[in-house]
Amino acid sequence: MAKAPAGNSDRDIIPHDLKAVSDHKLSVRMSRLTGWLPAWSSTQWLEWFGVITAIVYSLLVASNTGLEFIGFTLLLMSSFSIGLWAYRGGHRGMLLLQFFYATAGVIGMFRWF
Repeated sequence: MAKAPAGNSDRDIIPHDLKAVSDHKLSVRMSRLTGWLPAWSSTQWLEWFGVITAIVYSLLVASNTGLEFIGFTLLLMSSFSIGLWAYRGGHRGMLLLQFFYATAGVIGMFRWF
């Protein structure tokens, strides 16, 4: 059992199990973090997966660090995800846009490979 360093309060002076306290804090934080995840529908997962992969794609390509192929792969993944989300939700304009993003992703992958 690890002992807490001495401090200014009675609680700091009393030895207690720090691992149990930290495990409990981690458990509470993880439950807060993941508490809202199961409530998401599959279309919300598609939408946000597509958004996050598109953000990472744009950062990788803009950084010009040699990770462009990975970036264009993420663009292709994003276009499939957002395209499926758009199809399910009836967002025809977004669906059409995703066809062009997918094409740009494939062209970029071939050019940078």
